[in-house]
Parts: sequence; C-alpha cells; structure tokens
Amino acid sequence: MTIPQFTDDELDEKLKKYFALHQGKANAIKRWDLVITIFGPGADVPRTDGNTSDRQIRDAVERLRNHGYLILNLNDGRGRYLSANGAEYLEFRNVYVKQVKSIAAVLRTMDKQAVRVYPNILQPSLFDLDAVTRILE
Repeated sequence: MTIPQFTDDELDEKLKKYFALHQGKANAIKRWDLVITIFGPGADVPRTDGNTSDRQIRDAVERLRNHGYLILNLNDGRGRYLSANGAEYLEFRNVYVKQVKSIAAVLRTMDKQAVRVYPNILQPSLFDLDAVTRILE
C-alpha cells in the first residue's frame, strides 16, 4: 500500500473540489472517510491525531479557511462540510469563539503566574508582546 503524496497546492485543490460535493451540515464527511477518500485505503491507519495523512488534511483545511473557504466541522471527528448558509456558519463560529476564549483565559492565568515565578519572562524583546497579549483579551 503506497499512500500518494501531494504538494500543498494539489491537496488544497483536491479538497476544494471534494468539499463542493459536501455542502451543508447534512452532507458532512467523517474525518477518516475524508482521509481514505483523499489518500486511499489504509491511509487512515492509525486512527490517531498522529496520522500524517489526517494531519495534512487538517493543515490544508486551515490554509483554505485562511483563504476564505467556509469549511466547517461538527467537532470530534464527526465530519466536515462546506457551509450552506449563514446559520450553519454562525453555529460553527460560536463554538470556535468559545474555544478561543477558553484558550485565552488559560493563557492569561498562566501569564500571571509566570510573571510571579519568572519576573522578567514577559518583558518585550524582539517583538511587541503587548500586541500578542491584546489578541488574547
């Protein structure tokens, strides 16, 4: 069994075409079914976060999202799909925002403790730490 290799551009194009066939929540494709569809049978082994084919798809989805493609997911590997309407997008967005807020809250708490333990750790250096911190607020 040989798993095909794609450049980022090739994989992005394959996913754009494939997601066009999976528009709307009702047409979501499950995580491992997508891996098998794109990379072939056996590419789903092992079914862990360390699977390289799955990682390539997750990276491609992030790239496509950063280019404005409204690829949504049902979370927990239950499926991805192309947004069919504003309601689907807003539902996805609300879940995504909750995750971002949760991560930001953890970082704020940890930053406070890190400053107590390592007083100089968050002092500006080669980049603007204030800009990074504002993202988390």
